[in-house]
Amino acid sequence: MPPSIPRLVLQGQRANAVSCLNYSSPLLMIQARHTSTATTTTTTSSTHPDTPETRTYYGPRRKLPATEPLRILFCGSDEFSCASLRALHNLQAAKPKLIKSIDVLVRPGKPAGRGLRRIATGPLFALAEELGLAVHKRDTFTGWELPPAGHVRHHETGEVVRHRAAHENSHRQPLNLLVAVSFGLFVPPRVLRALRFGGLNVHPSMLPDLRGPAPLQHALLRGRSHAGVTLQTLHEKHFDRGAVLAQTPWPGLPVPEGCDVRQLHDMLAAKGAEILVDGLERRVFVPPLEPAGWMPTEEDLARGLLVDAPKVTKLDTKVDWACWGWGGDKTLYPDGWTAADLARRFRAVGVKLPGEGNTGMWTHAVTGKFHDEKRLIFEDVTAVECPESLRELVLSIAQTKLSGAPPWLVEQKTNQLLPKQLQNTVFAQKDTLGVHDTAEFRLPYLVDGSSIIIPIKVPYRVVDGYVSPANEKGQLDAIRIEKIKVEGRDSRMAAHAMSEFKEPNVTVRDLSTLDYSMEITAKLVE
Repeated sequence: MPPSIPRLVLQGQRANAVSCLNYSSPLLMIQARHTSTATTTTTTSSTHPDTPETRTYYGPRRKLPATEPLRILFCGSDEFSCASLRALHNLQAAKPKLIKSIDVLVRPGKPAGRGLRRIATGPLFALAEELGLAVHKRDTFTGWELPPAGHVRHHETGEVVRHRAAHENSHRQPLNLLVAVSFGLFVPPRVLRALRFGGLNVHPSMLPDLRGPAPLQHALLRGRSHAGVTLQTLHEKHFDRGAVLAQTPWPGLPVPEGCDVRQLHDMLAAKGAEILVDGLERRVFVPPLEPAGWMPTEEDLARGLLVDAPKVTKLDTKVDWACWGWGGDKTLYPDGWTAADLARRFRAVGVKLPGEGNTGMWTHAVTGKFHDEKRLIFEDVTAVECPESLRELVLSIAQTKLSGAPPWLVEQKTNQLLPKQLQNTVFAQKDTLGVHDTAEFRLPYLVDGSSIIIPIKVPYRVVDGYVSPANEKGQLDAIRIEKIKVEGRDSRMAAHAMSEFKEPNVTVRDLSTLDYSMEITAKLVE
């Protein structure tokens, strides 16, 4: 649920007296933002009577203060930061009096690929080389002193020399602004204080909501209908607690239906580059700072609408059949996760972002012949309406659980097999924390061409002791999987990949004796 309105914007000299540069609590920021726009505008106009005004899409009315040309140290890593670096480079070409130089700081490459024989340097390094910018490589700020703008350390002698991209008249001038976009390292106060204008950061969320390294993923996991970007100062003690200088207007940009993390990444990377350029052109980094952005109300805070966005881990991409991990989060899944929830989770943490390794949703399954466990990766997950034949199978199993095998089932021939397209498999889940024993979950599935369909919480009612369907037309109560990667093998179509995991020779009468995981496949509707 989106936070309620109305929203207040923090502007003006009174706000500057409680600048967010030093606050560590969002409540302090909220208390500071009760300043009227009318009063703010009057104060600002009288302070700078001779400078032009500008009104922007992202921030409050602002006078353009005079400033020296920027000598920027840009810190980043991935494609999200590439959009901002390219935008800064274009801005420098268009307005050389605003930006004099751009240096780039990246983290050193890491071994990657089979046998870890290749060094992956990341997309930002490649872009910086393409643009001919001075590049510095550091995995820590400890013991590192800021070099003069456009100067790098020689890889053999260690001498600080002028990079070919530096201006000939640079005269070893100091860097004066740091811009961090998807960098991953905390910039220490020592570095920020050495820069005249400190540091700026582009964060892909509507801060103070979704603070942390994975706001894109958590926005999708929580089903947010809107998303945005924030330009903030770098705080000296905490990530994502700087002063908000510009932000996408409330409530943000609409998140398209079925949007995945790659699509949201591309949308907000472009908007992040735009808000950064706009902020530099308006000199929002020049004191007195004028923080802006939406303000959460007391009602928002009481309802817990402000959440963090911690790093996505391997367990976040595991299919939680047992609800020992993410599936047990009652704030997200009060009645247990559904087919739509699993599909949403796949779009949030299972879709591969540029520069990342294999993703997908993973689980373990038991082979039908040798009964050993193997790791599977679902390379796509889509929520669909359960096909009628699979629904009837689930309801038949539910009936046997309720009252024993019905007469029509008892009358079946002992050796009559299930239809070929209806199969069983046993998924397994291990508890990495050692609290629970390994659990197994027997689920039916339908082979639909080259894909498989697994029922998830198929709704049913019980009337006079008999099970009947309770689904509505178009209800999403199954997941379709097109491709699966089995450990040690290449990706294959799901129906083919699952052939070694299907239970052999399952008869119709076995429906009344096999232990199916009904808490996953079906849901009783009162």
